Amino acid sequence: LINFWRNKWLSLGSVLILSLTLITISVSVIQNYDISRTTQTIKNKLDITVYFDDKTTEQEIQGLQLKLQQRSDVKSVSYISKDEALKIWRERPSSTKVKDLVTPESNPLPRSLQIKTYESESLESVAQLLKSPNYSDKVRRVSYEDNKQFIQDLISRNKVIVKNGLVSSVTFVIISLIVIINTIRIIILSRKDEIKIIKLVGASDLFVKTPFFVEAIISALLAAAFSTLFLYI
Repeated sequence: LINFWRNKWLSLGSVLILSLTLITISVSVIQNYDISRTTQTIKNKLDITVYFDDKTTEQEIQGLQLKLQQRSDVKSVSYISKDEALKIWRERPSSTKVKDLVTPESNPLPRSLQIKTYESESLESVAQLLKSPNYSDKVRRVSYEDNKQFIQDLISRNKVIVKNGLVSSVTFVIISLIVIINTIRIIILSRKDEIKIIKLVGASDLFVKTPFFVEAIISALLAAAFSTLFLYI
């Protein structure tokens, strides 16, 4: 403790370097986590809605729903009837005049299946199934085509973000190790005469090294406290 205070400017420098290192790594990790979480949230909201012609029977829709539910990559399949479609239409942010164009007596809104997959990459294969000749006469439209470019861009960007996040984290860790090692070397070199004298009077290696370990712990605790306070603010 006496040595730590006696070399207060060197101790302050090592604490500041450690604090900046911790802040840099923490900010990098937080940014990568936040971007990944936001991207994953968007990916979780991605789905396919398949709209059916009015001539398609309920049995045919239920058959397709059952087939989709049996796929290992499909998370859920929700059926939306004309009544439910009307309810969704009523809740949309549009004028009353527009909403009144659709009524229970005159309801042109199609029945549909809303499909969610475990991975956004699986949306393409599901869309290809729905566009196959077996369903071309039953399906009016598949929403995947409207958002295809956006979904593909999101998938590719997510891969880039994960890769860049990993590279930046590893880079900052390597830089931090280099900085910390050099800080320790500077502290030891600044006290080499003191170490020589202690060794000459018979001090063991453990006796010489222990104060450095204690000072390193004090510096690390102070740096952790400062960086945590900075990040909190």
